[in-house]
Amino acid sequence: MSSANVTPTRRTIVYIDGFNLYFGLRTQGWRKFLWLNLELLGRSILLPEQLFVRVNYFTSEITGPADKLARQRSYLAAVKSLKTVTIHRGRYQSDMVSCIDCGLAMSCPKCKRVWYDNNEKMTDVKIATTMLVDAFQNRFDDAILISGDADQKPTIEEISRLYPSKRVYVCFPPSRKSYDLERAAYGRIDAMEEHYRKSQFAPVVDTAAGRTVTRPDKWS
Repeated sequence: MSSANVTPTRRTIVYIDGFNLYFGLRTQGWRKFLWLNLELLGRSILLPEQLFVRVNYFTSEITGPADKLARQRSYLAAVKSLKTVTIHRGRYQSDMVSCIDCGLAMSCPKCKRVWYDNNEKMTDVKIATTMLVDAFQNRFDDAILISGDADQKPTIEEISRLYPSKRVYVCFPPSRKSYDLERAAYGRIDAMEEHYRKSQFAPVVDTAAGRTVTRPDKWS
């Protein structure tokens, strides 16, 4: 039977690790695809038997610099306009870099400037708990995780163990891959350049707040 004759019946939710996808696109040199319509992307990668339900998108608001923060806020406003996408927010934290031997803050011996390291907090846990709760509440038959973060291997393994009829697929962002995730998953779905190219917002998007946001010039 050809895929054109398959009736989509398997309810499918797409889970997107926002920073993993963002940095994958950056590493690949695909900044032009950052103005990404997540619903279109999710729909574009479905298998013939999969029925699109929604996208869960996990990210954190960065702390700066101001131009990057403005671009991220514009993008998140565009994403909020999509009724089938839910944004799950973690926390972005700047921590002082400390010496691994003595624990003192690292600073420049000349200007005494202290070094900071930016870290995303809670996103991994939110992805894991959301997927497990959705499985428990029978919200999907199939799940597609867009991430290359091997930390989600236990999540996939537990869903597969507790709910054998449910299938979890992985879809690796550009320049991201995890053999651990691929081995744990039911299967792998590949998102090609064409999927990202065809899944872009219009240059100007009407937001849920009744305003408009424009694609950042730096993403053109």
